[in-house]
Amino acid sequence: MNEDQLARYKRKHPHLFAPEESVATPVPTGPSATERELQADIVAEFGNLGWICWELFKGSTRGGAIWCTTGIPDLYVFRPGRAFWLELKQPGNGPTPEQLARHAELRRAGLPIFVAWTVEEALLIAQEMETR
Repeated sequence: MNEDQLARYKRKHPHLFAPEESVATPVPTGPSATERELQADIVAEFGNLGWICWELFKGSTRGGAIWCTTGIPDLYVFRPGRAFWLELKQPGNGPTPEQLARHAELRRAGLPIFVAWTVEEALLIAQEMETR
C-alpha cells in the first residue's frame, strides 16, 4: 500500500485510525512476515513492556469448529488502568467489512481499537496508550 492508497483508505475509514494528534499511523513499507508471525512478534514485544495480550483464537480444530464472533480484533491488550483492542494486517491489506463493523461497535462502546501493519506501529500505539 503506497502513501496515496493509505491516504484514500484513511479518508474512507477514518474510524480505524487514531486522531492525528494521537498516534500517527506510518505508511506500511517493506516485506512483511505472515500475520501469525507478526502477531507472535507483537505479543513478545508487548510482554517485554509489561502489557498482557489475549490472543483470540479463530479457526477450527480436528474436533470441530471453534466459534468466535465475526470480526473480533486479533488482540486484546491491557495492563492496570489501560486497555485496547488491536487488529493486525499485512501491508496492502485492510480490515474486512465484518471487522469494520465490529470496530465501529467497539468505538461506540468507548473502547479503543487500532489497526497495525507492523511491529513498529503496534509499539507506537502501546506508547500512546501509556499516556491516555
